[in-house]
Amino acid sequence: MDKVIREGAVRVGVDLAKRVIQVHAVDRADRVLTRRALARDKFIEWCVRLPAGCIVAMEASSSAHHWARKLTVWLTTITLSCALPHQNCYSC
Repeated sequence: MDKVIREGAVRVGVDLAKRVIQVHAVDRADRVLTRRALARDKFIEWCVRLPAGCIVAMEASSSAHHWARKLTVWLTTITLSCALPHQNCYSC
């Protein structure tokens, strides 16, 4: 985590699972700062230490909405993305 704070993570991608939460943090130059699995009970503690202005992105789901509500207390930018693949308009 120290490297993520020291080198200034600007974006964190989050993959939510039942037992662990996978995080992937990058800096302004899109260099990977960390890729790691966190226990669910350590996720908030890890996120609280992120630099100000860091964007946390996760796939939209019921658990993502739960985590987003918890994280908005400390972080200002939480992004939820749609799980459905983009469809070609001609495929209908």
